[in-house]
Amino acid sequence: MDQPDARHRATAAAEQPLRALPLVQALQDFLQRLYRIESGHRVTDFVITDRRLAAILDARGAKQTAPERLLLREGDDALELSLYLDARLLAMLPGHPDEPIRACQVDAFCKVLEGVSHFLYAVHRGSRDRPFSRLELELQAEVDKYATLATLIRHAYGTRPEPWLRTGLFERIRFDPRLETAELLRYRTANRYAARYCGRLERRYAWGWASADARKELRRFYRMGHAEKLRHIGPP
Repeated sequence: MDQPDARHRATAAAEQPLRALPLVQALQDFLQRLYRIESGHRVTDFVITDRRLAAILDARGAKQTAPERLLLREGDDALELSLYLDARLLAMLPGHPDEPIRACQVDAFCKVLEGVSHFLYAVHRGSRDRPFSRLELELQAEVDKYATLATLIRHAYGTRPEPWLRTGLFERIRFDPRLETAELLRYRTANRYAARYCGRLERRYAWGWASADARKELRRFYRMGHAEKLRHIGPP
């Protein structure tokens, strides 16, 4: 049997991360249904996987250490953005949205979900000419990860996963030691506020996102601005 040549191997490697794009789009669709919003844009149209291109597009000139990064550039009358997702990160994910997420894929899944959350929040706020901070992006992404995973677990197993899920997402974590001081502070702050908010949801809504009241609360929170979100949660 003939062996594949270098060109065929390169093509297969390039196609590997593209297999996960339906899942990336499905995450946006889920969040839009959860929050009853419509962005008018498909996240997969804005995804780039080339690290060098991401470095060029990064207006802040930040070091490309994260496998996921929302790249923002404010123009005179428009917000330009791209979502960088490392090709190796995408290659770890299932090729179809209906495939179950295995334990070894959870970390990659959460990183991609974080990027989709950033994209959707930036588009939602930007299309309404409402300002947003990077802390807002991180805080909302933490809540989105919790809500999405809780929903998936409940649909798959019919159990209430929130207590141990909250511990895994907000307590048993490690921050990248290469993060700059300002970034590390932002991630830590978002983590603390999100842990407090999701803990409150656990106590208030016994079956979480299955209840209309819980979804109403999540939708109201999503539409709050930076200061309003922090006041709503209270000091962590």
